[in-house]
Amino acid sequence: MNGKQKIIIGMILFFVAAGLLIGYGFYAETTKIVDFNEFTVETPQMCEFEDISSRYNSTFIKSYRCTSMDLTITTFDKEYIESTYQLNTGNPIDFGKSAVKNILSFNNPKIENLSENATLYIVNTRVNGQIDTDVAGIYNDNDHFIIVEGGDVELIEQITKSIRITPP
Repeated sequence: MNGKQKIIIGMILFFVAAGLLIGYGFYAETTKIVDFNEFTVETPQMCEFEDISSRYNSTFIKSYRCTSMDLTITTFDKEYIESTYQLNTGNPIDFGKSAVKNILSFNNPKIENLSENATLYIVNTRVNGQIDTDVAGIYNDNDHFIIVEGGDVELIEQITKSIRITPP
């Protein structure tokens, strides 16, 4: 390899590295970490959440809506739901599996596994001749069931992937 080729390759690598660094800097400035006590998520900087849990009149559902975009985050108290169900019926239940089964019964969603505990469900429906996309990112482990909902596939995927459980 002659000197010109080395210089050209070096310049290409420099521009790629500079582009990645600038891109990361832009990304870091446009997102923030939001703490919901049990877990944190990374959301767009402009997103402020209001607590809309009172709409459900229930102590085992907490729901938060972003005031500036189509984004809602809802968490369920799995332990409470499962233990109450077992006390009332005598039968155990896996709330996460039951909820996912219910979601799958509607409109045959496209499913993308994001990780061991996170899955993306995408439903396209036709409304007045227009395609309406609804997206639900679900984080489901032994103790947590969190739904991230909205209409932007990339945003919901990014937020669902960013869920971090806060240690007790």
